Amino acid sequence: MRNQEIPIDLTALIQEARARRDRVVADLIAAAVKRVVVITRNALSRNRPQVGMHTGNAR
Repeated sequence: MRNQEIPIDLTALIQEARARRDRVVADLIAAAVKRVVVITRNALSRNRPQVGMHTGNAR
């Protein structure tokens, strides 16, 4: 799951929307991309051995 590429060229979408002066669409896409990046970074930076929901932090 980690090294999959996103099949959509998001930069091209943003540039195309901006070229059409469609600020709303461009801003929405940019905001969505930022959100995905933040979520992904947070998920990757968590501790490697991920503990299951119901197991708790047994030590």
